[in-house]
Amino acid sequence: MSRDISTFQAKCASCGEFFEHPSVGDQSYGEMIFCSTDGKHYAWVSAFSGFPQKLDAFLPESAADIFWDTLADLADPTAEKKFSTSLCCPYCSSNNLEFWQGKPMGIRNIPEVAFCKAMALDDVQLRKRIQDGSKS
Repeated sequence: MSRDISTFQAKCASCGEFFEHPSVGDQSYGEMIFCSTDGKHYAWVSAFSGFPQKLDAFLPESAADIFWDTLADLADPTAEKKFSTSLCCPYCSSNNLEFWQGKPMGIRNIPEVAFCKAMALDDVQLRKRIQDGSKS
């Protein structure tokens, strides 16, 4: 599944390049855009879909602040790159941005993130993976 998402201008503070990126903005409760660590791929996720709900049940209430980072860590990589909750520059891969909610640029069709590998884990394996991920 994919959906059309508005894009905005950003500027990298490290290399000075301008680039376009998708954003669900502050008006979209329970949704997030993940960015690949090289800044070249995006995927969206809803906290209310299947795997995120399962993950939420595994995390203690005190771990709510790591929900999105853990979800990004468990997402299937794209083009051999892991996903992150940080926006990364597609030119230099830095997440050091001068600004990221610049002028509206258009609309891009963004795929939904997949969790095939994480969904294949049994409960014991998933708990271990979550614990291992929270240590890094």
